[in-house]
Amino acid sequence: MPRFFIRQQQIQDGTVSILGEDAHHISRSLRMAAGEKITVCDMQSIEYECELTEFLDGEVRAKILTSKPSENEPSCYIRLFQALPKGDKLDSIIQKAVECGAGEIIPFESERCIVRIKADAEDKKYQRRNKISESAAKQCGRSSIPEVKHSVGFSEMLNLACESDLCLFCYEGDGTQPLGKILKEKFRSGDATAPSSISVVIHIPEDQSKKLRALIEAVPKRNTLMHGDYHTNNIMVQNGEPLLIDMDTLCMGHPIFELGSMFNAFVGYSELDHQNMMDFFGYSFETA
Repeated sequence: MPRFFIRQQQIQDGTVSILGEDAHHISRSLRMAAGEKITVCDMQSIEYECELTEFLDGEVRAKILTSKPSENEPSCYIRLFQALPKGDKLDSIIQKAVECGAGEIIPFESERCIVRIKADAEDKKYQRRNKISESAAKQCGRSSIPEVKHSVGFSEMLNLACESDLCLFCYEGDGTQPLGKILKEKFRSGDATAPSSISVVIHIPEDQSKKLRALIEAVPKRNTLMHGDYHTNNIMVQNGEPLLIDMDTLCMGHPIFELGSMFNAFVGYSELDHQNMMDFFGYSFETA
């Protein structure tokens, strides 16, 4: 049965209004007629079985026969962070990620990526990538269309990934844990603390992976005193002694947040425009 996606506001008094390209596809490409049935999804995990009733100019209307919660969406929300690959490989990655149940796909630029973010081309890429996602969602029976976000830099990727309950960094080097083992531990039967969202980060270059892992392992697992905005512009030297200034963000917390703030200051702030580092700190991005 053909599957189409709508917004909740397109449902009024038991009637679904299908507009634009989908309406054209139903009437002209599929050549469907009144009385035939389609499946409509409202992007909120509800599926409707509908019967076509009216064909108007740029609009097709259908009567809702039945509705039910979708059985094709995972119980855990998955965000895929994918380093920008060469050529059209990202198209295939988007398609397979949608088929595997990803709820959101975020391309990111890392140090060793050949492909770089070009701001003037991002809007066109965003539209094309989301067309691929929509097509894949229809083909595999999803009840929502995963959004492919605009490409982000490495530091922004880390900030976004850490918003999820569980963050997985996929790495081929030594000292890693099997994915199956991690998921088995996190999703024990009846465990109320199981994560409701997972970030999966694919293809961090080996040198960055080693640095990131060493940094995480070295962080003490306890709350400490944090400056909150620690960078070289907040350090002064008086009588040969270093002094910290700008103490309004001083607090107690996990030191990973201090490290995250430092990473943003020295990397994220100038990741896409290295001149920002020179303008604000007075030295180059490479030095930072």
